[in-house]
Amino acid sequence: MSEVNPNNRFDDEHIYELFWRGNERVKGWDLTGRSGSPITRSGLSAYYNNGARTKHVVYLGDDGRLHDISWIFGSHTPTSVDLTMEYSLPHARGIHYY
Repeated sequence: MSEVNPNNRFDDEHIYELFWRGNERVKGWDLTGRSGSPITRSGLSAYYNNGARTKHVVYLGDDGRLHDISWIFGSHTPTSVDLTMEYSLPHARGIHYY
């Protein structure tokens, strides 16, 4: 069975990973709270790095900076990187999708 892992933003402006297999009950966890990242201001983008086996969620925080929450597939220990600070970027206005 495959596992489905959508990432969602809820009314509390936190990002949650929801997951389930087949007809199993949906489970989830708070990526924002667990990683200590700021709450979201706008949409998010997510991807999986197959080589490193890491999942990533990139989003615009309420601080006007881009953040990357990542964790190793199967773990529940996310880390957070402030991409704006890490790469000396100007504050972002939003995330544009292509």
